Amino acid sequence: MRINLTKTSQIIFFILFLPVLSICFVLILNYLLQPFSKLWFYPFVDTFGIVGFYALLYSLFNSHVWSWSIFSFLGIVDFPFVGGRWKGHLISSFDNNKIPAILEIRQNFSQIDVYLYCKESHSYSLIAGFVKLSDNRMELHYEYHNEPYVNTKNTMHGHDGVVRLTYFKKDNVLKGSYYNSSQHDRGHVGNLEFIFESKQIQGKL
Repeated sequence: MRINLTKTSQIIFFILFLPVLSICFVLILNYLLQPFSKLWFYPFVDTFGIVGFYALLYSLFNSHVWSWSIFSFLGIVDFPFVGGRWKGHLISSFDNNKIPAILEIRQNFSQIDVYLYCKESHSYSLIAGFVKLSDNRMELHYEYHNEPYVNTKNTMHGHDGVVRLTYFKKDNVLKGSYYNSSQHDRGHVGNLEFIFESKQIQGKL
């Protein structure tokens, strides 16, 4: 989830289109500021204007505009938008019980952060990204750190693990599996399944 200069579509967009658009904005700004051409700041318009406009345009794209469908159609963005709150459950090999859980995802063009909330613990991603399968399905892979809440039973300890979730766009479902490290009483595998609930992030179960 970063600029990939091996992709022609991204080279055209980030190296050609955005700089040219920034220059156009600077030319318009120059025209509008002609009455102030004798003031001290006018020489800096050209010097910092292009860089400033490029930074502004990229910031807008990175935070909001990237999720518009036109950018997926043009091949500039090759991963889905899955940001928001997902409601579901996990089943651990520890006891095979179905545990209610909430998955929350904060996402922009350059970064994705994943948080999982259960009754006894919560976890957050250390690194995350998308992988495209041979059948064109998208998978969200992430490594996480889990921390139990203070009132959780003493048999549960903090641990690390990895998650692999397949995104089913038609049903708006994330479904997959996880594995955690064998430190203390960990070393279990399990399944997870979530359905999209809303774009609102609550930061809790």
